[in-house]
Amino acid sequence: MRLISRAIPYVAAAVLVFPAVARAGDPPIGAKAFAAIDFNSFSASHTFNAIFGSTQIPGYGGGVDVTGLWSNLFFRFAVTSAKKTGTRVFVDNSQVFKLNQPAKLSLTPIEIGAGWRFAGKSKLTPYAGGGAIYEPYKVTYTQSSDLDESQSFTGGVVFGGVDYAMTKVLNVGGEAQYRTLPNALKSDLSSSVAHVFHETNLGGFTGRITFGVKFGK
Repeated sequence: MRLISRAIPYVAAAVLVFPAVARAGDPPIGAKAFAAIDFNSFSASHTFNAIFGSTQIPGYGGGVDVTGLWSNLFFRFAVTSAKKTGTRVFVDNSQVFKLNQPAKLSLTPIEIGAGWRFAGKSKLTPYAGGGAIYEPYKVTYTQSSDLDESQSFTGGVVFGGVDYAMTKVLNVGGEAQYRTLPNALKSDLSSSVAHVFHETNLGGFTGRITFGVKFGK
């Protein structure tokens, strides 16, 4: 419930991006504004397990799929946020020693992409697509602020999912993503850990639940 409440402002903002769509009776261009809850599983498993005790970090956010531009093509813009607190570690010969100094991770992936909806008469609508991902990345150390890291990385994302139309306006959906941000960990402080484990990709798999509001086509 906490993730859902945090996601509400994102979907509200997405709705406001398209006020003309919301007011029009039958516009040629439509939109689906959605709130998203993400379940991120990072491919740099040894690094994330060592620092954060898990490879899985939940996230929340929202976005807009713009439809009706041409056939079943849609364009997507989405922003989510994921945070996790762990500890600085030292790795010697693959053995992890915790330093008991809090390390706070903050990720804000921004997705820009396109896809295709396989629309039919069913209430279930599958879709698939891909795009680019821009990811601001920040790690703060409360006891060693001089070691704080703040960088941004770029990569790619492919996704596929299905929407279920509860009404003509409201829908829920499930989506699977694969994200890749190669060489992202090679320059950060915790990459001393990533280097030991030969892990540099900040991407991985993401499962997503969406709650959407549809306008227009």
